[in-house]
Amino acid sequence: MQDNLQAVTVHTSKRQSFLGLHHIGEKVHQYQRYLNDIENNEGAWEVEIKIKKNDDLEKILCELQSFRSFGEVEVSQTDLAINRETGVSRETQVETRNQFYIDKMTMHIETKREDNIKKNISDMVCLSGGRIIVVEYESQVNLLNDDGTRQKMLLITGKPHSVAQINKDTIAITYSYMEIIKIFNIENETVTKVIKVHNYCFGLSFSNESLAVGLNSNEIRIIDLEGKRIKSIQVQNESYLKFLVYSDNRIIYSDRGGYAVNCIDGSGKQIWHYKQDLSEPYGLSADTFGNIIVADCDSKTIIAISKDGNASKLLARNDDILYLP
Repeated sequence: MQDNLQAVTVHTSKRQSFLGLHHIGEKVHQYQRYLNDIENNEGAWEVEIKIKKNDDLEKILCELQSFRSFGEVEVSQTDLAINRETGVSRETQVETRNQFYIDKMTMHIETKREDNIKKNISDMVCLSGGRIIVVEYESQVNLLNDDGTRQKMLLITGKPHSVAQINKDTIAITYSYMEIIKIFNIENETVTKVIKVHNYCFGLSFSNESLAVGLNSNEIRIIDLEGKRIKSIQVQNESYLKFLVYSDNRIIYSDRGGYAVNCIDGSGKQIWHYKQDLSEPYGLSADTFGNIIVADCDSKTIIAISKDGNASKLLARNDDILYLP
């Protein structure tokens, strides 16, 4: 692809160069998705095969009948770290690429279920195996199968608000207007740890072996799984920090009262601030490319915002959703 890039940029017209770069960009996008799938699903390995030659080759020819081995084959498998550069330095291509991702995004409602859900849903998360955790506001926590049917109601006491997955069988939960986070094993239904944060905690997200939690309306705190504070980031929000996404050293949070979605880095520096077409942003989610999906409650819409905050697309409106998302 590097050879093709040189040929496209040196030996062709500007128009042909642009089309060629666009084609190469699509290929890079395809390969990057493949690498993401490897990282997310099964990791990667480097396999080295070594063959050791038998030095007694002359003797082998004379004693062929008594010879039992031509040598040894050794196969060793070691973890391989995938280091790739995902940034693009060509300024003219960055906006085109992000716009391309957003423009190609679509949303289809596959199924609708209302079984056993009695109250408003305050949070939900899709587990790595396809099952779904659904938190009924200050009520119960449901574990659903991948088809939406309820597998069981988890034995979680208190008034749960937000949930985040830590690993295959473990979740973290915050409680409305309480100052604790509970780590919960969903298989044996036991609380394995209680973390005290000494402030009302709401939104919750997990990344890089640490939790990001929204405290009141003015602080996002990063803590490890033992409860140790890693950093505190002060923010200006007009509503409680109920919804946030922590990924790739970025934190995206919705400000329902300020009609905005904000993105900051790990130091608290603002990366982007998005207000266009938002009337009451609630739930947030990120796709594998870092684009943000927003449930805008008042307008009954689902909106996608590009990773850099410069582009957006309406994915679904009230005719498709019917309820307040």
